[in-house]
Amino acid sequence: MAVGDPVHYLVGANSGAYYYYQPAAGVEILITMCGSTAAATKFSWYDGAIRVFFYESTGNQEQVLKCWITNSVYLEMRQTTGVLQNVGFSGLQTK
Repeated sequence: MAVGDPVHYLVGANSGAYYYYQPAAGVEILITMCGSTAAATKFSWYDGAIRVFFYESTGNQEQVLKCWITNSVYLEMRQTTGVLQNVGFSGLQTK
């Protein structure tokens, strides 16, 4: 991938499961939208030890935002509804 390329990540998420998107070393991604069909999906920054929640879906919606992720601070998604749901994000590679 190159700078300016779109980045998309979609997954069918099992309840309670954690899903991560961690760019390669030296790559930065600007996330512009995240969303879920689940009533309780949490999106957070994560560095392997510390997580900071920045958005929680309330069901079948998306959130437009701007946040960066890198190889050391990456995206964590957790779906907690009890059934399989879809979660994902869209963004751009900036570095």
